Amino acid sequence: MLFAVSAYVHATDARITDTGYEIERSAGATQSVYWVDNHRLLFIGYRTADLDAAIAAEDSSKRNRQRRIFIWDVRRKTAEEYAKADAVCYSDGWVSYRIAVDRSAAMETVKEGVLGSEQETKKPFLSMGEVRSNFTCRRHTIERLVPPASRQRRIVVLREGDGYLDLGPSLGADPKKVEGEPRTVRLFEGKTGQPIQLPIRWEEDVAQYDVSYSAYRRAYVLRPKRPGDGSRQWPANLALRVYLLWSDGRLEKISVPYRPAGYLDKPHPTVIGWIFGGGNFYKTAGLYLFNGTTVSKLDEGLVNEISVSPDGCAAAVGIQNKHLEMGTPVNLRLFRLCPGGD
Repeated sequence: MLFAVSAYVHATDARITDTGYEIERSAGATQSVYWVDNHRLLFIGYRTADLDAAIAAEDSSKRNRQRRIFIWDVRRKTAEEYAKADAVCYSDGWVSYRIAVDRSAAMETVKEGVLGSEQETKKPFLSMGEVRSNFTCRRHTIERLVPPASRQRRIVVLREGDGYLDLGPSLGADPKKVEGEPRTVRLFEGKTGQPIQLPIRWEEDVAQYDVSYSAYRRAYVLRPKRPGDGSRQWPANLALRVYLLWSDGRLEKISVPYRPAGYLDKPHPTVIGWIFGGGNFYKTAGLYLFNGTTVSKLDEGLVNEISVSPDGCAAAVGIQNKHLEMGTPVNLRLFRLCPGGD
């Protein structure tokens, strides 16, 4: 993967903005930060000052009441409260967020629709025959996919019109049903439902939460956790690996030097290279940049989330800068990666 040399900036040249907000994903959620466009960032979390007051008052209920959806304006460097919610999903102008849960009735109240025009509705909890897509922000019945999928498969429904991924059998699936089957990830094409066998082995251990979308490259990012040769850990003499997948089945493999990060977490492409979480938990954890040649560190701490703007020039990062201290916050920080601009 090559990047234009004229776009390079040294790691220390990345401009960092501390937003004064913290993010927090609800249980089961895989994302809490979304770019609406190149200048607006939608996220769910807390204003740090409000949360500090709740913690000082030792009021856990007040802490939960402080959780909000905010929209950050990059140019003004301010955020406006959008709604009260405990979970949110955003994709291509469509937003869905949960505002109440009735566990006794197994129902949840959500608001969803085009951003700014959402409608409130009540829905039963997700059933065994459904999957929730982080790419459409909607529920999908497995048996109504094209072609129908099995409950015993690890399914990822992609953006509207892009089909779905079959990552392989789920834990506990009947081994007899996969005998003789190619042990590779399949993409079921959106328009026809035709399967495309991808050169990504089940043994590379790509989970549903390892699949994300890059608006900048207009492609899906797949992160394998294992090299695929039966090794349980990534060998230090083998380059780390990430894939870019387009909806027509085109696949690009990016190799990242093993050192100094040691592993890839939440990798995303930007104009100047790939950013990702990595490093030894106790010694070198941080946000890293691979510019096509070398790997350098952009920030210290445990990376929880990364979201890159559509133009590839900015990254919103949820990072626990003092992760070795108990109860420290996941700070929302913005990294401007392109020369000039906002």
